[in-house]
Amino acid sequence: MTEREYKFLLTKEQFYKVMKRATELYSVPTEKMQTNHYYDDDALSLNRRGITVRIRQSDGKHRLQIKRHGNVKNGCSTSEETEQEINEITDGIALPEFGCLTYKGSLTTRRHSFAVCQGVSLDMDINTYLDLVDYEVEIEFDAGMRSQAEAVNSALGLETVNNRNKSARFFGRLSAQKAAGLERTGGIVGI
Repeated sequence: MTEREYKFLLTKEQFYKVMKRATELYSVPTEKMQTNHYYDDDALSLNRRGITVRIRQSDGKHRLQIKRHGNVKNGCSTSEETEQEINEITDGIALPEFGCLTYKGSLTTRRHSFAVCQGVSLDMDINTYLDLVDYEVEIEFDAGMRSQAEAVNSALGLETVNNRNKSARFFGRLSAQKAAGLERTGGIVGI
């Protein structure tokens, strides 16, 4: 599936100001929690190549997702994502395309989702990972809905586009803290 979105990384104060405005425009959001469990090789080479391998835990389900981050053009990022349901979080994953990958850590998101219009979604995320909290707005849209997504940007007064996705921020933080010994080891599960 192709994903098209605008992303904005905000301060806490900006986030709650935009949340108030979004609630005025689009009503009360639904809220859910989700956790991304990230995997890579020891050299973090997938992350460097713009590929994210994660198990997303949400709504009592686990989905193995592979996301290939594409280009960013005029502030809009495009990526290709595949997924399959699996049974559990594991310490390692063996994938034919990438070999054996190990668990690197997790990022938990408290997501506030607004019903904007058919083909455009607005998610306001509070992300917690590696002793850090950040605040992000994502406006995702279907093909042919770019102008509607841009209208949401304008209505909310969003200006500075964030080109660093969640996994890039997670792995950047992990690399900075590598000496702290945050990586786990354990068994490998073949997929």
